[in-house]
Amino acid sequence: NSGCEVPCMCHMMCEGMQYFSSIKAAFNENKTKAIIVTAAGVSVAGLVALSSWFQKRKLKNSLKKFEREAKDERKVIFHTLDPAGWRKSGVPTPHPSPFTCKMIAFLEYIKVPYTMDTSMPLHFRTQKMPWITDTQGAHREDTQLMMRCLAAQDPAYDIDSELTDAQRAVGRAFRGAIENEWIWIVAYRRYYND
Repeated sequence: NSGCEVPCMCHMMCEGMQYFSSIKAAFNENKTKAIIVTAAGVSVAGLVALSSWFQKRKLKNSLKKFEREAKDERKVIFHTLDPAGWRKSGVPTPHPSPFTCKMIAFLEYIKVPYTMDTSMPLHFRTQKMPWITDTQGAHREDTQLMMRCLAAQDPAYDIDSELTDAQRAVGRAFRGAIENEWIWIVAYRRYYND
């Protein structure tokens, strides 16, 4: 076992041979039924493989389109969910997702050009929301990672550049407390302490 794909391929070949030997046995018993079952199985497998291929191709084309748009126009594409036409309502209300609110506030504060995209709200690998396609065409899926990467691309986007190490530590502690622990206080006040 050298860690290559050979054992896996051997295993697949053995399973395939067992499958075909079972088909051969069924063929000997009832040839028509075996042909129909085999044809149906091959058809379903082919349709599943074709559907998977089309989905991967559609995803790849969408990502390339986002990358091209972000690089050509030097802007951030902000991918998030549009809950019931939130942007189209015209009513200035915050987005229901706190992390989306955080990134909108950050992007507005640093004045980076951005557009919102709701066609693919969840990140394609991690299924996180929100995520961005940055000005270099890279896809980032965590709000802190997004902020750090944008700051690395342009020092003007680093909102913590003038802080001391102690101030950054305090800011990080407050951010962690608000993002990770505040929900329990809100839930307690809303649902338990009426």
